[in-house]
Amino acid sequence: MITAHTTLRLLILLAVAVVFGISPASAQQGANRTLTLAEALQGADQRDEEIAAAGQELEVARADVASAASDLMPTVDLSAARAQGSGVMDLDDYTYAEKKQYWRSEVEVSTPLLDLDDVGDLVAAKGEQKAAGAELDATRHQVLYAVARAYYEALACHASVDAARASTDAAVALEEAIRVRKGAGTEIQLEVDRARADRIVAEGERQQAAFEARAADLALAHAANLPLEPFTLTTPGRPQIPGNDTPSRIDLAGVGRPDLLSAQHSLGAATARRKAAGLELVPDIGVAFSGRYTDVRDDREPERWRLMLEARWTLPGLIDTPADIARARAEERQAALSIDRLERDLELSVRIAEIELDAAEAALQVAEERDAVAHANLEAGMRLYSEGLATGLEVATLKTERDAAAAEVLEKHLARNLAEVDLLEVLGIDPLEAYGASR
Repeated sequence: MITAHTTLRLLILLAVAVVFGISPASAQQGANRTLTLAEALQGADQRDEEIAAAGQELEVARADVASAASDLMPTVDLSAARAQGSGVMDLDDYTYAEKKQYWRSEVEVSTPLLDLDDVGDLVAAKGEQKAAGAELDATRHQVLYAVARAYYEALACHASVDAARASTDAAVALEEAIRVRKGAGTEIQLEVDRARADRIVAEGERQQAAFEARAADLALAHAANLPLEPFTLTTPGRPQIPGNDTPSRIDLAGVGRPDLLSAQHSLGAATARRKAAGLELVPDIGVAFSGRYTDVRDDREPERWRLMLEARWTLPGLIDTPADIARARAEERQAALSIDRLERDLELSVRIAEIELDAAEAALQVAEERDAVAHANLEAGMRLYSEGLATGLEVATLKTERDAAAAEVLEKHLARNLAEVDLLEVLGIDPLEAYGASR
């Protein structure tokens, strides 16, 4: 005969499953690779294609600076040749043709004194280099914060799997408890059927949560440029939000936002290009030294050298030079408008990010309070059920409310974490620094 002690034991199993989420299936996660948020960020920083492409653009810009600088360096032209000369000599009514072979060497050194065109090209190239470096930082900023979001979303999916697994175990325990009561004649078949339906729904939700977690793992692995495999994720510590108030955070964003810095350097590069295009109209002045030495053996010529001040002016094109200036001016105006837009949106984006984080914190607090109430109601319902003062339907209803409250807590946790990511990104904080990673 099935006693009340057996029913109480099943209800205790139900309580443990609901409260702690303990399941033998959770041991399967131990076989997966453990991945921290810092490791995911480091993997993306080292292997992401967008970051690598931006790094290559910076290398090209550095090469352009070196090439522009080389145009301002002295140029040396060396030459050596084996020559042959001939002469005619009269001796005692005889005429002799004399041939001589000799070495001839020449050296020519030219140094620009006032080459504003090349100077403008060098300044423009350095501006392009700074803009490429700022664009690299902006690309890293964008890519790594996308990885942080993917990590938190995957972490929430894993937590949903644990919650769904605990709910399934609780549904199984509740169904078994109702069957025990049915065998004792204190429960009707309808309650058994309802408990069985709830257990089937819980199992389906667990499977769906597992599929979503697998998809989230793949999305995280793709974002972090890691092998496509499931992970065991760890909950990262909450990042510290810099700044004590909104004005200080706005000031921080004004000097640290990579997109704003990139726009400012792009404006500087466009201004340098415009000036360089205008300097094409200025003549160039330089100094040239040339020397020549000819070895003619017996009849050796003296060495010859000369020092010249050169002025060169290339006639500007009627179409290409004005077009270059107009294009540079248009790019300069476009870069200035981009800065104006970013500066105008800066304060708004910081304030909105702060409000969204405060709202997420408040919503999470409400969800946790509701979860605590639902948890207490379920425990009270199970005690009443063990004493025969509540029906299985009432306990199942309380369990459903507890599951919904737990799911809402997970949802609000994710919203709070993503709001923190958004605020850190708006402030221009390095994601590696924010989440304890290193380059």
